[in-house]
Formats: sequence, C-alpha cells, structure tokens
Amino acid sequence: MSHYYEKFVKGETFKNEDILKILNDNKVKGEIIDIRYHHFKKIFIKIKENEKFFLLKLSLNSHSINLTKNESDGYSFFTKFDKKKFTLPDYQLINLTENYALSRIELIDGKKGNYFEYSKFCINCNQHQIKKVNLNDYIELMWKKYSTKDDKENKLFKMMGIITTKFNNTLIPLEASHGDLIHFNSIKNKNDYFIFDLEFFKQDRAFLYDYLHWHLTPLVNKCAKSKIYSIFFDYTNNLVIKLLKLNIRNKVNIAEKKIFEILLLLFLFERSLMLLQILNLKDFENLVSDYEKNLTRKNYDFTYKLLIKLAKK
Repeated sequence: MSHYYEKFVKGETFKNEDILKILNDNKVKGEIIDIRYHHFKKIFIKIKENEKFFLLKLSLNSHSINLTKNESDGYSFFTKFDKKKFTLPDYQLINLTENYALSRIELIDGKKGNYFEYSKFCINCNQHQIKKVNLNDYIELMWKKYSTKDDKENKLFKMMGIITTKFNNTLIPLEASHGDLIHFNSIKNKNDYFIFDLEFFKQDRAFLYDYLHWHLTPLVNKCAKSKIYSIFFDYTNNLVIKLLKLNIRNKVNIAEKKIFEILLLLFLFERSLMLLQILNLKDFENLVSDYEKNLTRKNYDFTYKLLIKLAKK
C-alpha cells in the first residue's frame, strides 16, 4: 500500500517502478509490505526477508542524503567505539550516490518508549566525556557548521557574542551525541531498550546535549503547537530546568558551578541554529507540508525565545 504524503509534498510522486529499479540495482531482496512518503524527500519501504522485517530508507534530496551519510557515521561510531552508550538495531548503508542514499534498519517488535524512561534507554549516557574545548572556539565552530549566511545582523550571531562575553574562555566538556534523542526515536520490548535515527549524530558535541534534548524538546514541541501550553511553560520553565539540573547532578559530577547553565545555553543555541538552517534550505518550501513548515518556524521561535530569556539572566 502506498501512502502519498500530499503527493510527496507538492512535487511529483516518485513512481513505484522507480523505487523497484533502485532496489533491483542494489540487489535488495524481500517482499515489499508498505511504502510511505515522508518530508525532505524520504521514502520508507517496509520489507520482509527470511521471516524478518526491515525498513529501507530511500533519500532523494541533497539534505536528506547528507543526513543518511551522517547517520551511517553515527551507527559506525557507536558500534565500534562506544558500544555501551545505546542499544542499537542492526543498520546498513546500502548505497550512497549523488542522486540518492539507500539504507536498511532492522525493525524491532515492540512499542515506543516514553518521556520518563530516559535512564532505561541511556543507562551509560553522561558517564564519560571525550575532551574539553574552549567555549569561544566551540561556538565559532557551531556557527560555521550551521549558518547558511555570514550575516552579522543575524540575531543568533548577536546571541553568540552574548554567550562568549558572559562565559569567556570557559572550558566545556564534549561527548559523542545522538543529536535527536527523544522518546519518538526509541522502541522497547521485553528484552531491550533500543535507540534509532542517528541522522544528527556528532562525535564532539557539548556534554549533556542528548539529556537536554530528550527532556526539553518534547516540551518545546508542545509549546509550538499550543498557546496554552506555551503560557504554562513560561511560568514553569525555571522549575523544569532546576529539576533537570538536580536530576543530572545525582548522576554525573559537574564540577563548575555554572557549567550546567552554559551547557543549557549551548543546547538551545545549537538547536536554534539547526532549525534556522532547515528553514533556510533553498528548496525548503518543496520539502515539507505547510503544517510542518509552520511547526518548524514556531519551534525555532520558541527555542530562540527561551535562549534569550536564559542568556540574559
């Protein structure tokens, strides 16, 4: 069955025979069970092979192709160098070309994790750090990685200056990061707690990024969707942040008094940069639905608003 996602987001629908040709060219075997079209020109194909189920991801846009390459790097890193951090399903990058990327992941029989199960999915998270780097250098690298324009009037560029001035030359710890760690990207069964979708993996990212992403991103998403929730969070965000700080201090040693505050600002700064980069994609209007466009803009606005509020304290 094919589920046409708004005619593959306003563009021409990729024909089934085109999908079959790519699968045949890459000698992919198995019975096709389902085909689903997704934003950023991704197609998800569920197949059955030798009584097992797998999900193929076919990426057709340069942005999604790059994400697939990064995801492959993430699976490779964690399976080779940091095996205890996450439990991952079997993954294979089948092919990577200028026109498409094709990958395969084992489908786990289970159900999604929930917001309160972070410690079950990340038993060994936040236990060790790779190295430390100067805050000013780290922010400069982030700006170069995510900014699409060298615009000195950009409000995020000004925010970069506020953070570096406030915490000038502080050393911040780094760790290998999933990058999009959230309960939507988890699945559990009676044996294991799995994490998947490593498209935003980064080997050297500010410490606690995944911890903060898991706990804060769902709240920001709700605020973007609901004015009532946004008003509620405006009154309770200090309490939420204090609870997150208290919870993590019971598990890891954060030596410097202000380091949690700095790591929180870096998380919000990088999230803002990532969302802005997506909004600035040259073909963004043809990659997502109108609903997703609006939601991405609202997520960016709320994330930046929270960043401003905390940075100016």
